[in-house]
Amino acid sequence: MLVILNFLVIFLAFSLQLKGQPDLPAASAKKLRKELTDFYAEKQITLIALNLESSEITDNEILNANGRWNAVSVGGKILGYCVTGEAWGRYEPFSYAAIFETNLHLARLVILEYRSRQGKNVTDPSWLSKFSRFTPDSLPAYGKNIDAVSGASYSGKGLTEALASDLILLKKLDARGLLIPLGLNPTESNH
Repeated sequence: MLVILNFLVIFLAFSLQLKGQPDLPAASAKKLRKELTDFYAEKQITLIALNLESSEITDNEILNANGRWNAVSVGGKILGYCVTGEAWGRYEPFSYAAIFETNLHLARLVILEYRSRQGKNVTDPSWLSKFSRFTPDSLPAYGKNIDAVSGASYSGKGLTEALASDLILLKKLDARGLLIPLGLNPTESNH
């Protein structure tokens, strides 16, 4: 009984700290939390959903991204942004998360869950680290400025295309002043 109670307390504390986080399987949510706390060297990270449902927004690309984009905050200060998504490998999708600095540079890319038996090389941290130099003004292109990954051509291309789309959308969100999390006054943002 004590084990179950401890599990519930940990689960509730974890769930509350990642408010605004899109629905992720438990293992993916745990991996995302670890990546965020390692990257920012902070334990009290809060994800706050960006408000992409305003009646003033008519762009379907932005409306369809609602729930995927969050501001990363500690103590009310925005440290960056995080997007979660899915990319396609040869036979099935896999989930990823991208962490951006407030200057919109991609800081870290991580595979949250890779289910397929083929293409696992796409999860290699040294290959994923090559994405960290990209911004909305310099997009990744598989086989051009991102090396092909041996044994994971479909997954590598799918991830590169998904991330390029996220970077294009990030530029749109910034240009339209939508990088403000729910409940935060635009004048309070440090972006």
